[in-house]
Amino acid sequence: MKKTMLLLPLITFIFYSPVSAQNKGMVFVSFNPYKLFIGLINAGVEYQISRDHSVYLSAEKAFYRSDYLKRIRHPDGVITSGYRFYIPPDGENGSRPFTGASLSLVHHAGSGQEAGRFHLWLGAELGYRWLPDENTAIAPRGIVNYNLAAKKFIFGAEVQAGTAIN
Repeated sequence: MKKTMLLLPLITFIFYSPVSAQNKGMVFVSFNPYKLFIGLINAGVEYQISRDHSVYLSAEKAFYRSDYLKRIRHPDGVITSGYRFYIPPDGENGSRPFTGASLSLVHHAGSGQEAGRFHLWLGAELGYRWLPDENTAIAPRGIVNYNLAAKKFIFGAEVQAGTAIN
């Protein structure tokens, strides 16, 4: 069961990869520089399927359990696959707002009630991808996740910075 849950985001990512390559869409690799300061490594890849649609895969891992991460009971690992719809019209250089949905596999290590468990989260996001030049993207976004096991909402915000690799 755990292996199946780990493979679900990867299968989604692999399924959409050839589609984006055929459409010659942009490919962005991104990370969140702020999260390094609180003990997290966060990186992702986004494939632009068409002008208005993309899919992404991201991963986040706690490499240091800071007091902040302990206090908010942040997961030790998260793998997320998702879809984004870019809202027309384009702004300057193709910058524009987006909305999306995601599925995350979340792991809690350590001690406590959730130790060693995997959970699924359903998510929704609203953000803006700013393209200061042809190869750079900065994307602030607000996130709402629903923990299916705990039946509770988790709210967040982050800024991804990245570059086009094609």
